Amino acid sequence: MNDLTVRRKIQLGVLALVLSLLGASFVAAGAALSREGADSLRPLRESAAGFDQFRKTAGEAMYATVNVATDDGDLENLLQKGDAAGFAKAFERRADDADKALELDLLAVLDGQGRVVASRDVNPATAGQLKELRSYRDALGAASVPDAVEYIGSEPYQLAAEPFYAPGGERNAKTAIGVMLIGRKLSTLLHKHVSKTPVDDLTLSVMKEGRVLASEVKGESWAAMEQALLNRATGTGTGNTTLFGTPHDVLLRDIDSCGGICTRVAQIAVFRSRANIEAERRKRLLETGAYFALMALAALGGGWLLARWITRPIERYVDATAALAKGGGDLTHRLDASTDDELGRLAENLNEVFAQISRLAAEVKARATEVGQSSEEIRGASHAVLEGAAEQAARLQSTGAATTEMSASIQQVATSAADANVIAKRSGEQVEDAVRRMGQIREAVERAAHRMALLGETGKRIGTIVDTIHQIADQTSLLALNAAIEAAHAGEHGRGFTVVADAVGQLATRVDRSAKEIDELIGQSRAQTEEALEAMAAGKREVETGTQLIAESIDGIRRVLNVFADTTAAVKEQAVASDEIARNMEAVGRIAHEVLVSSKQAVAQGDRLTSIAESLELAVGGFKVDEVAAPLPSQRNPKLLRG
Repeated sequence: MNDLTVRRKIQLGVLALVLSLLGASFVAAGAALSREGADSLRPLRESAAGFDQFRKTAGEAMYATVNVATDDGDLENLLQKGDAAGFAKAFERRADDADKALELDLLAVLDGQGRVVASRDVNPATAGQLKELRSYRDALGAASVPDAVEYIGSEPYQLAAEPFYAPGGERNAKTAIGVMLIGRKLSTLLHKHVSKTPVDDLTLSVMKEGRVLASEVKGESWAAMEQALLNRATGTGTGNTTLFGTPHDVLLRDIDSCGGICTRVAQIAVFRSRANIEAERRKRLLETGAYFALMALAALGGGWLLARWITRPIERYVDATAALAKGGGDLTHRLDASTDDELGRLAENLNEVFAQISRLAAEVKARATEVGQSSEEIRGASHAVLEGAAEQAARLQSTGAATTEMSASIQQVATSAADANVIAKRSGEQVEDAVRRMGQIREAVERAAHRMALLGETGKRIGTIVDTIHQIADQTSLLALNAAIEAAHAGEHGRGFTVVADAVGQLATRVDRSAKEIDELIGQSRAQTEEALEAMAAGKREVETGTQLIAESIDGIRRVLNVFADTTAAVKEQAVASDEIARNMEAVGRIAHEVLVSSKQAVAQGDRLTSIAESLELAVGGFKVDEVAAPLPSQRNPKLLRG
């Protein structure tokens, strides 16, 4: 039972209720049929009473007509004067109206002597019988006759009569001067009644003393009906008889038009075949079964419609929440909550839930969009930082290589300077030895000239070394400038490197200045050597002058030695500084590598954040929400759902 849907439960409940009601109705109908079987003559009594009432109603209508007509003062005056022609002419209009309304079979006005003053379709034989009627005599005696049944010839009539009074005086004291008499044949009333209320299994007739006066069947059947009545006791009442060879129930009802104080004028006879009774009973039973079947079908249809009417809103609620349960749906849709019942309150609660979820989805969608935009910005900035870090690392790597090369070059310069210092010391020793051996200079002029030539070659080599020192100093200055630029790019991390770069630049400046001084000294040495050679070439006469020049050369050599010593010390200091620069550049390279790795991690996190934002937008993208700005969490004040 728990597996049945709400619609099926409602349908089964309605079906059970209707079947219970139908069962009770069927039992009641069976009881009614049983009662009808026990009282099979009830339809006959009802039919006879119905015709009798129809007859009386027709009599009342006729009496109302004659009552109105006899109140006409003009007709009273004409009748009082005995103006038969004038009365007949004035009465014609009244007769037309009455005949049209009532379809009369008799209409006549008689004076106090029983003469017909005016009439409608009354032959002389009939006119002679009218004054013998009890209704005429009673009306002439100033009595109203609203309901009477009398024979005119052999035909029973339903009659109504009202007197004309002499004009003037009180009505009760007036004398009747004539009578208006109207009537309808009972046979006419019988056929009129049967045409309005036909009953197939009943035969209605008007009889007197066992003779049929009028019947709804044809005249050739009247003899059989009269014979059937002879087969039972005379008088009124009910009983059984045989008609047309089949058993019939028969009922006789007196037509009483005078409250039982006058002789019975006719009877109403009603015949009914017992075969028709059984057929009617079977018909009623079939009709009852068909009625119950139709009621059962109607109950099923009504139960189905009722269940559908009740469950259709619930199905709409289920459909509306099914899409929401699958992660999608139109959150802008609202259920119809116009009904003031439980379903209406449920719809209101669901609409509130949809509104809450719509606001939440709109807020999540807006925040997801903002996160996506921010993640894109972070991603772009991370990529820019990564590119800058990569470029910085590349440049630092290039600078480190240049610094290493510069350090190697400075080491080479230091070695060359040491060699030059040794050579300079040796040259000084030789010059001093030449001074001591001045006495032998004459003999050794050629050898001295040769040695001076060697000294010139050495001067050239020193000049080459000095040029190299110039180039190293220029390159060192350039490297110091590049290092200062890179330190500026590095920001706070490059501040120590800036100090080193400034020291390297100053050292390079000093080396360049010393190299220039050495260059000048070498130039002087070359000039003196050339002079010495010229002096030697001139001859021995210039020995004394040469001796003086040699003495001066000794001083210059000493100065050169001092310069070489200073240059060697400076180059050594520059070598130490270049080593420190190389170590600092290596440290800066490591820092740049760490920055590069961090930048790559930041780019990866930015990409992941973008992916999360896209997933969040995709998750809430299946919901259709109101295109309005979602309130911030601090601005929301959700209402509680009503139970």
